[in-house]
Amino acid sequence: MSRGFSGKVNIEKFIHELPVRDCVVCPNLGEDAVVISTKNYDYLITHSDPITEALYDPGFLSITLACNYINMKGSHCRWVIKTILLQSLKDLDKIVAGEKEACKIINCKIVGGHTEVTPGISSSSIVITATFSISNNYLDIKNVKEGDYIVQVFNIGIEGTWILATEFKGLLKSKGISENLLQKR
Repeated sequence: MSRGFSGKVNIEKFIHELPVRDCVVCPNLGEDAVVISTKNYDYLITHSDPITEALYDPGFLSITLACNYINMKGSHCRWVIKTILLQSLKDLDKIVAGEKEACKIINCKIVGGHTEVTPGISSSSIVITATFSISNNYLDIKNVKEGDYIVQVFNIGIEGTWILATEFKGLLKSKGISENLLQKR
């Protein structure tokens, strides 16, 4: 990786170096959540994701984004563990308020984590790990085939739409998008 690179790194660059085993659905290209079989044949679905660039409401986005990956496996996100690395304490109240709102909407609980001030970073970052345990059922992209139906229960493009509506609000308004539409969640 060259100096100055920013963004998600392709998993194929390093996954073969890691001891990734003991999972039914392991990390891979296109697999953002993993499925682990437990002793009693239930499945633990988990996903971890950072929020590093969102300025408007990173707390809300961190919870909704991580839980969305659990939902994509056919399950409801029940628990999240969060790590917040703050540039300064001034960001904390806004982040916590967003997390609280998202947890209320999604009906999930924050069950642990870590929060610290790290003055050397350029902006505050949040890493959320979301989990849920279900019995003998999960959605796997390897089983998707031509002719399958997709049932859409919420709006699509949650992460990208959120970032556009919050981080590029001025640009969207200049292109004719109404304030009312930008305020919808």
